[in-house]
Amino acid sequence: MKKFSRLLCAASSVALLAFSTNALAEDGVESLPNGDTLITINANDSSELLTKKAERLLTPNGFAHAYDLLSQALRADSGNKKARVYANALYSLVLNKGILKRIKPIMERVGDNALSNYQAEISNIPNSSLKRFLLNGSEDIDTATKVQAHLNAVKSAQDAFYQYIKENKNIDIEISPTIVNQGVNFRSLLTVCEVEKKSSTQYLIKRCPYTSVKTAKLGPADMEVIRHMAAGQKISSILTTAYNLKGGVQVAALVEQINPNDHELISDAKTKSDLGKLKSDNELAELVQMGADLVDGFEWIKGLESELCPRGSYQNNQRPGKAFSRGLCANDTSDAQTRSIRSVVTTVEKMLAGPAFIDYYRKWDGAKQQVLVAGREFLENPAKDLKSILPDTSKADNFDQCGNATQVADTTLGGLLPNQDGNKVLTDLGVINRPCY
Repeated sequence: MKKFSRLLCAASSVALLAFSTNALAEDGVESLPNGDTLITINANDSSELLTKKAERLLTPNGFAHAYDLLSQALRADSGNKKARVYANALYSLVLNKGILKRIKPIMERVGDNALSNYQAEISNIPNSSLKRFLLNGSEDIDTATKVQAHLNAVKSAQDAFYQYIKENKNIDIEISPTIVNQGVNFRSLLTVCEVEKKSSTQYLIKRCPYTSVKTAKLGPADMEVIRHMAAGQKISSILTTAYNLKGGVQVAALVEQINPNDHELISDAKTKSDLGKLKSDNELAELVQMGADLVDGFEWIKGLESELCPRGSYQNNQRPGKAFSRGLCANDTSDAQTRSIRSVVTTVEKMLAGPAFIDYYRKWDGAKQQVLVAGREFLENPAKDLKSILPDTSKADNFDQCGNATQVADTTLGGLLPNQDGNKVLTDLGVINRPCY
């Protein structure tokens, strides 16, 4: 549940590009004496005006209503690029309507502790339109297969957003973001800017303390950054849907019920014939092209350093009027996030060329180690069944007296480690050969 909440917040940071309003009066937008704002949809509203009104609703509490207006705007003009960008960005979030209610049967099947944590997480969400949105559903997800079906739908929505930006690299649009309580975290935002649908044509925005309004441009460079932010979400979805999870709920229930050792856990997992098998519709090979896109995009931004980062490092208002106004600085070695991105890009570039050595750190003393990883080769020819990597439970020397695994059956980890370093790496990371107490 905590992971889901973090993912939702991360997704919102990509999809909710603006918390929007406009201080100027416009057709169908009325500022009420109590500070609330009434949005009225008129029959003759143009696609552009519908998009502007949708921007007003783009808050953590109103994005689903904004999506409805954006869909209406696109029906009026399918070529409205601004509406298309917003709608594609929001759709993966809209698909999560009722998700917290829908997954309750899964939590009940896993066990009391999981159910208790799930209920505590829900209680911890402030009473808000977002909370009601997440609970507005039926209790219909009761198997891992259904979980994966939902994840597949979200993945398809993320792919549509990613592909649209990729195919429209030269897009140049203006958005009207409003900065709400600068420095306030996502949780606090849930207590303001409530959006209530009063009727089929009216929305009321309540308690929204706007602090500033501006128009920001999204040009090709900004869209390139957004595309790679979206890619991060898509990669996560591709990885979680590549292998079959059928039987996973029973395994999770076993973990909760008896806290099994490795031998017990692996023995149980191996009785689930479908669990861990590569799905025929997996998209792992697509990650190779996404990696190449990442490298090309990073190099493209580096090549425009004088334009995108004229001061040589991230600084306020370096690109006035742009969405990423502090700059896009691929060579700013003083910025921790940029250093991390550069490291990822370098590693991806090496792996695209073939097996490459990557660094990792030993768990017990932090000592840096190296291992040869065939990332591209694994993605293009992935392991057919992850259970085949696991130790043979019939052989006593594969486990210690505590039942902890001491070695795996496939030391290449499905072809990922061509030098057969699987046992060493997993030992270094504390996965196998753990201390026996």
